[in-house]
Amino acid sequence: MDEEELELKEQLRREKKAIIEERKRKREEAKIDWKNSKSKNDNKQSTNISLKAVYISNLPIDCEIDALRNDLLHEFNKFGDIERSKDDKIKCKLYTNDQGELKGDALVVYCRKEYATLAIEMMHGYNFKGKQLSVEYANFSDKKFINNNEIPNQDNEVNDGNDDVQNKRRKVTNDIILNTNIDSRKEKTLVLANVIDIYRDLETDELQEIEVDLVDGCKSFGSIISHAMYVDKGEFHITFSDRNGALACCKIMNRRYFDGRKLFAYILNEEDLSDDTLESNSETELFMEENENFIDDDGRI
Repeated sequence: MDEEELELKEQLRREKKAIIEERKRKREEAKIDWKNSKSKNDNKQSTNISLKAVYISNLPIDCEIDALRNDLLHEFNKFGDIERSKDDKIKCKLYTNDQGELKGDALVVYCRKEYATLAIEMMHGYNFKGKQLSVEYANFSDKKFINNNEIPNQDNEVNDGNDDVQNKRRKVTNDIILNTNIDSRKEKTLVLANVIDIYRDLETDELQEIEVDLVDGCKSFGSIISHAMYVDKGEFHITFSDRNGALACCKIMNRRYFDGRKLFAYILNEEDLSDDTLESNSETELFMEENENFIDDDGRI
């Protein structure tokens, strides 16, 4: 190996080390930012919005309570499991006045925030028994709800002429839905690291063949809605239709060998990673660092 080749190889190693250090730095910054944001939100009672509970208003009031509750559960159960209390009662409450008459609003608490998001997207504005439903996240910081165990009625707010408050509330809700959709997608996205050598020039046909093989190996775990190859990172991202598929695939594919390379798998959303997956994520970079000096001339490990 002549001096020029040695110098090129050393330059590649330095660039690779710089990339790894930059990834570490960005990951640490992201963790710190998320922790700081979470701490601030925990200290703000005014933003006490539950991402698992939905508040439903404009329900019909000329119905029997039990019949309406059953019909409501039938509609909202479609989007995911609803939580149960310690005494095994489904957390679906219809609000009544002092005379026991329906007020036209209800609360449903889901097991996961993704279910609530989907319910809001699908049921807000839905025609239910001749009434157009209003569905949003439940805001438990409202004084009326805390003091009287009641949920404020949206129609009353509009009738009071307080359009600014209503518009701000709607904007906050829409922002939360958007952010939750992003988080939900991350929780269902599996990252396979070390799938290719980032320093090896691969033809388009070769990359497509690798993608097909990876998809074939993962599709048995669940429905795949999208996938993408990140050549500069040596990563392949696969988004499943549900989190269970991503987790099952992660468990099997982590540390599995593919085309002579040891894969490392983890879920994209770091805040929801288990300890084992976090360890695997760190091992990806550790593996690259430890094997940095064992790369042969063709770029293979």
